[in-house]
Amino acid sequence: MKNLIFQLLPLISYIGFTHGELYKPKNSIPCSTNKPCPAEWPCCSPYNECGAGPVCVGGCNVRSSFDEESCAPIPALVPTLKLEFASTPKIPKFIANYQPRPPIKEEHSPNKANAKVGVIEGELNSKRIIHYAKFLVTPDSKEAEKMLEDFDFTHSGYTSIEASSGNIVLAMPKKTTGSLVASTRSFLYGKASVRMKTARSRGVVTAFDLISAIGDEIDFEWLGGDPTMTQLNYYSQGMLDYTRMQRYPVGADTWSTYHNYEIDWDSERIIWYVDGRMARTVLKKDTWDPINKEYRYPQTPMRLEVAVWPGGSETNGPGTINWAGGLIDWENSPDIIKKGQFAAHVEQVTVTPYQNKFTEQVQYCLKAKKKAPTVSEKDLSKVIVSYKKQDKAIHYGEGSLLWDCYVTPRIKDWLSSGKQSK
Repeated sequence: MKNLIFQLLPLISYIGFTHGELYKPKNSIPCSTNKPCPAEWPCCSPYNECGAGPVCVGGCNVRSSFDEESCAPIPALVPTLKLEFASTPKIPKFIANYQPRPPIKEEHSPNKANAKVGVIEGELNSKRIIHYAKFLVTPDSKEAEKMLEDFDFTHSGYTSIEASSGNIVLAMPKKTTGSLVASTRSFLYGKASVRMKTARSRGVVTAFDLISAIGDEIDFEWLGGDPTMTQLNYYSQGMLDYTRMQRYPVGADTWSTYHNYEIDWDSERIIWYVDGRMARTVLKKDTWDPINKEYRYPQTPMRLEVAVWPGGSETNGPGTINWAGGLIDWENSPDIIKKGQFAAHVEQVTVTPYQNKFTEQVQYCLKAKKKAPTVSEKDLSKVIVSYKKQDKAIHYGEGSLLWDCYVTPRIKDWLSSGKQSK
């Protein structure tokens, strides 16, 4: 459900203005597989809007972009590497050299506001989290390589680090579109887990997803009006079939209590876990589509996302608002009254990739280009994956992937694309 709703949501920066004015057209251009983006705005975002620059990184939708080369190659997470966020110990691995752009409007003291934004971004950077509009957008390949070394996640919206715990706070102040943290690398099969507390209140949605650049997706979602349940679903190639959704009782309040949520995904099955209990299993063999003669099963590299967003926003359609539990009460909800925002808290994130049919190929690439019999962890961090040119009407799968190594993906500036950066 998140993938559908985020089509309606602008991407906002923490400091209170829309970066999209600079790397997206003034009038939004929607994109789909039937109507790909134009050459001047070549990249289709995960929210089905055309743009350039940062839009061409991360979740750039290959099928709906101008062509496959519009999107930058995807940094890959391969065995034996592991991606992890932990609230403690709070030891900075990276000292931020961040110069915040001034907000368009602040109520009282813009200088003080700028200082606060710089501190918040520095705290996020110290946790290996960078703003999505900055990640891999540089004319300098060395700087892009340093970003890949220093950052495991990107963020947007009202994201911060809680001083008392070191946890990630995904906030949604009054009348905003929420917050998102996403992994900088994608993986083809593996185990992803999040320990978190969800946001509460009617119409407020928290999500933990795995999602690929062509719309494969595996979800946990929580409706803020029912904090004892979670919803489990999966999608293939952007086909939003909500009939597959299943509800699962967590057994305790997900807002007041931390819980462990895990997705275990390989080439043949998906298993969802809640606090170590198996909540659901889907087998690939059971997803066969006899009409199109293909498996409706996620089988392309995924990145991890955790988000809070307004399913019950008055700007959404009636069906979405009804699914989210009703309209959000932006004035009288307890968390708005007490704290001025809804929020989810993330204590830990772990992604462990599995070996797949390309593992041997990746190892060969690394050894051949390095001209050495062994590879290091640093070598393994220099693997990328992209998509072959093919008929976009054809189902994308493992055979659509191209793997390479010792390539640093980047976008030169906010008006460039992956193709222009080569």
